[in-house]
Amino acid sequence: MKKMMKVFSLLGLAALGVACGDGVLFDEDFKSSFVKVSTTCEQSPTHGNDHMQVWVSSQEVADLIAAYADGSNTAPDYPVDSILIKEQYAGDDTCSTVTGWTVSKKITAGRNDDGSHWAYQRVEADRSFTDWAGCLDCHRGYKAGDFVAYSP
Repeated sequence: MKKMMKVFSLLGLAALGVACGDGVLFDEDFKSSFVKVSTTCEQSPTHGNDHMQVWVSSQEVADLIAAYADGSNTAPDYPVDSILIKEQYAGDDTCSTVTGWTVSKKITAGRNDDGSHWAYQRVEADRSFTDWAGCLDCHRGYKAGDFVAYSP
């Protein structure tokens, strides 16, 4: 992947039924099955200016991100249960000490006009979490990309 993209934020989780046993939207061992789409540890212009790396739940999701970023797919439609994780590292340009994660998960099929088909969380390193409703304030601007934010 040539371009580094910065992916997403958070929206309120309507039903914890889409979460793992502890209510978090992803398993603790996600790295064993997810695809890392970041090529470097970069500082994010959002989410507290933390350094970050981005992980996604499948190669299909990684391919959709890459196709949207390079312009070959101008209207991606992520599959239900797609998960995008921004792993965050405060003040750490080596990305060695995790401070938390910003997570989005597609919870219903298709695309809609308001972005309510995604759930968002901020998860701390101890796996305590907050469901966020304010993320769509920013993500509404990324409707064409199925409400997933990219910046090359």
